[in-house]
Amino acid sequence: MGRLLITFYLYERGYLEYPILYLSDFFERYRNEYYDLLLGVSQQDSWEEWLRYFIGGVAEQSKAAEETGHRILALEKRYRQQLQKEAVSAPVLQLMDMLFLNPFVSLPGVSDYLKITWPTAKASVERLVKLGILREVSGRKRGRIYCAEELLDIVAEG
Repeated sequence: MGRLLITFYLYERGYLEYPILYLSDFFERYRNEYYDLLLGVSQQDSWEEWLRYFIGGVAEQSKAAEETGHRILALEKRYRQQLQKEAVSAPVLQLMDMLFLNPFVSLPGVSDYLKITWPTAKASVERLVKLGILREVSGRKRGRIYCAEELLDIVAEG
């Protein structure tokens, strides 16, 4: 809870434009040091070492978040160029934008969110599947779920 509150505190104070700092990743990677330094604070009042470690973690995770953001923007630009080259319809472009809010979509979700008919949603999803931007991941005949896996991979790495 504290890690989340730190991120929201930095966001609220204007140090982060968006609350996307994921400190837990840093603490998990350096778990032994994390616990040793926490113990040092509680047993020996070693705040300086803890603060150096913590600030180093904020810096490292900030760089990682920035790199992830740049990769996502580059992917969005590449997709947009690809779709413009293919001269796709407006709903297909809107669906591509929707993927950057949530890389998982369903036909009812696309239809509702974009306020388009079921056939238009289906055609838009099928177009992105054909172009390799979406892939069906549920394995079902009905209620299929599609994923923008390349986008999800970037988010998962970051």
